[in-house]
Amino acid sequence: MNKRIFVNAGHSALEPGGVVGEIKERDLNVAIRDALLPELIGQGFEIKFVPDDLNFIKSYEWVNQNSTNLN
Repeated sequence: MNKRIFVNAGHSALEPGGVVGEIKERDLNVAIRDALLPELIGQGFEIKFVPDDLNFIKSYEWVNQNSTNLN
C-alpha cells in the first residue's frame, strides 16, 4: 500500500501569515515544505502538494476532493 501525504504551506500569496520586515511566514513555510520533499520521498510517501494559490477554505476542499479514493 502506498503512503500518501498532503503537504500544505499553510498560506497563500493573499494570506501571507506573519510578516516581519521583508520576511513573510508564507515564504518560510514554502522553503521548509520544499526542503522536506526529498526526505518524504525517501520514506516512501507519495506527495501531493496543495496548490499555493488557494485560500484557507479552498485548500481544505482541495484535500477532501483529492483524498476521496483512499483506503
